[in-house]
Amino acid sequence: MLTWLRWLIAAPFLLLLVLFVLSNTQTVTLRLWPTDLALPIPLAIAVLGGMAIGLLAGVAVWDRIRKAPATRAGTWDCGFQAPTARIQYTGASFAQMLTDSFRWVLRPTERRPRIQGLFPRVSVFRAKTPDLFLEGAVKPFLGFAAWAMSYLRILQAGHLPIYLLYVVLTLVALFAWTLA
Repeated sequence: MLTWLRWLIAAPFLLLLVLFVLSNTQTVTLRLWPTDLALPIPLAIAVLGGMAIGLLAGVAVWDRIRKAPATRAGTWDCGFQAPTARIQYTGASFAQMLTDSFRWVLRPTERRPRIQGLFPRVSVFRAKTPDLFLEGAVKPFLGFAAWAMSYLRILQAGHLPIYLLYVVLTLVALFAWTLA
């Protein structure tokens, strides 16, 4: 199955390759720069030769990478022998430069610990950058929508005959609307 699929994919490319060779029969002169060596060859052969050299180089690099042994190393361990999840980097550490640059828009808050003495107690640094769109637009709008929809709860009484009445009234309204 895979052999047929490979040929199905490769056949159009091979056809284009043959058409390229047949349509580019002009002769070009390849020169080796420091010497006076000049070699007249067809344009198609020059282009396809360059592509073949690039393909062979790519295959050689791929083969070397494939045969190289995989190595394991700690990622961003900061010199600690046994890092824990508490010392991992977060998105805030990467975005700090942008956050500081746009402090006037983003309004970040920081709670810095007061460290005193040679052996200070355990302390915690907290930094928070509020999501302006979420907290300034989405949450207030959804809060208003929840407040407005709370008045519609009386329509949801939980009785089947009332729901059937809603369906009948809706059908009558739609029927009257189509007649108008």
